[in-house]
Amino acid sequence: MHIYPDPGQTYLRRDIAEYHKVKPEQVVVGTGSDDLLDVLIRVVDPKAIVISTPTFGMYSFLGKINKARIVDVPRVANFDVSTTLHNHHKHEILIQNISFIRLTSMQCHKQ
Repeated sequence: MHIYPDPGQTYLRRDIAEYHKVKPEQVVVGTGSDDLLDVLIRVVDPKAIVISTPTFGMYSFLGKINKARIVDVPRVANFDVSTTLHNHHKHEILIQNISFIRLTSMQCHKQ
């Protein structure tokens, strides 16, 4: 009997992979969204992360502790992200040959 859970999440990843018909190596599990975001940022190691405030605070926090430049594209009055502003910042980042991650929160709309 183990005192701690399997740190490689071997059986969980195997079962999820089997269910989704992928390889276990293609499955990443974590201890919550903060953990998974941290893993993603460390693996990709982006030079910049594009966010749109207001948004989940961990995007900026994790980006900063991983030394990524935070590019905040403000939202317009209805909380959409201005395509014009987004393209401006994206162009600015790509000109400097910087890789980046766009982190965003999903919005749910009632229909």
